[in-house]
Amino acid sequence: MRSFRDLGLATVLSTGLYGAMVLTPAGAPALVWVVPLPGLLLAARHPRLVGIWWLVTALALSVGISASGSIGFAITLGVATMIVAAGIVRSWKLEFTVAAAIGAWTVGVGTLYLASAGEMTSAVSTATEQVDQAFAMALEASKAAGADTQALALLETERGTLVQSVLRVLPGLVALTGGAILSANVAIVRRIVPVFETFQLRYWRAPEVLIWAFIAAGFGMFAPITSLSMLATNIFVVLLGCYFVQGLAVVAYYLERLGLPMSLRVGTYVLIAIQQLLTALVLALGIFDLWGDFRRLQTGAADASLSDSD
Repeated sequence: MRSFRDLGLATVLSTGLYGAMVLTPAGAPALVWVVPLPGLLLAARHPRLVGIWWLVTALALSVGISASGSIGFAITLGVATMIVAAGIVRSWKLEFTVAAAIGAWTVGVGTLYLASAGEMTSAVSTATEQVDQAFAMALEASKAAGADTQALALLETERGTLVQSVLRVLPGLVALTGGAILSANVAIVRRIVPVFETFQLRYWRAPEVLIWAFIAAGFGMFAPITSLSMLATNIFVVLLGCYFVQGLAVVAYYLERLGLPMSLRVGTYVLIAIQQLLTALVLALGIFDLWGDFRRLQTGAADASLSDSD
């Protein structure tokens, strides 16, 4: 009976959270971070019930909100959650499971956006308008916060160029956003339910072969063919995300080794998230860890006591 109680609770919470996200666009950026949690907790406890959760939640959203809201849930966060459940059932590695879920999320968001726009030209036009509006809101918020007027004027002058730059990497940003949301929620779930127990962030490193894709994408950004250049640019952006996670892994390793309390560790991660300089440093740390081997993983000199604890 407990399994069906958990199923009902997850369905109600997912329906409520996703419905609130659809009905309150201003709060959507905050709500989307918690929408996957009920489904992922169900996937961790009762992975074989996730299909029922997906179907019932989609039906409830169709009745209570709209058909488009139901489809939006089903092909983005819904499918991504089912992939995580499949990873648990089939004992996939965590990184493979999350990568597959991110891929499903990205395809789902792209499909949903193209379907709502009707055609590629309209989709690009709508995206340009939305990014421009977001840029305008950011400028207004910065102005209200007392940012330097000269700097804001310069940004306003370069507004068109900046909007086009964001549009160029939008698919990669969508993938990174999905990756951040899913990874954060999976991390919370792992604190509550013992799943993917073999994975330890502090010892994780990106496959070495990715560095060649990273270098190739970097050169590909300057390709004379626009479509090829855009593809390479977005691959480059996504791989930057991978190396940022590796940088976080290095930070997590040394925070654990120093024995810092959880409050200080959380504070460190918050600073990394909000301070652009620290974010860039962590990214550089992840890239150069391939050669520097800062944790001595390749030489086997990592602190053995850490490998036995979690």
